[in-house]
Amino acid sequence: MSKQLLPNELAEIVVGLLVKPSILGELDSPEKHIAFIKDIAEVVADHCGGFINDVHAPWDSDGEDVEYLSSQYDSPLVSVSPDDSLPPLSQCVWAYHDPEGWIDESDSEAIEGQTMDDIHTKRMQLQRLLIIAGAKQE
Repeated sequence: MSKQLLPNELAEIVVGLLVKPSILGELDSPEKHIAFIKDIAEVVADHCGGFINDVHAPWDSDGEDVEYLSSQYDSPLVSVSPDDSLPPLSQCVWAYHDPEGWIDESDSEAIEGQTMDDIHTKRMQLQRLLIIAGAKQE
């Protein structure tokens, strides 16, 4: 018999693999982890628009090795560019993260109509989804 997962259960696995893959004992090298991140980002772009340029490995400006995933500064970065598949830049799935990242696109449409409070509210809603979904199962 196969396992049956709810969307929030699949989300738990994906979040774990993205944020701290060691919890699940998977993606045991930065290269594997970065490849997974790129695949997930491309799935989002395929379904919601945007173009994934690359996933950049973390680096230390002093030329020393970083402790991979030990902080946000030692984590990979996904590079996303707008393309024709996106809805208005201020309303797409990428709009609530790095709001100034597309400031040079389409006469600053990327941040037009959004306040930092709007962005914070949307991000909090997204971050609470797993907590709420997990509590409903208990």
